[in-house]
Amino acid sequence: MPRVLLREKEYQLQDFVRFLRDEMRHKGFYDKDVADWLGITQQGANKKFKSGSFKLKEILILIDRLNPDDEELLKRIRRKKK
Repeated sequence: MPRVLLREKEYQLQDFVRFLRDEMRHKGFYDKDVADWLGITQQGANKKFKSGSFKLKEILILIDRLNPDDEELLKRIRRKKK
């Protein structure tokens, strides 16, 4: 896979994780809340946000709990066309 595509995927992941973090803060949730939802420690939740290493199941839990706007969510996960 070309490096450019790898970089693009990294950026998309970073943007998506930033979106989740923004939604979390906007709705008044903290790392502790996310940790409780995912059954991990607060430090573990913080690490996941920093590294972007969420499993699909965890992402689905966060989307369910945060209930972001559907259009905004789709915009964040849709691949950009060139």
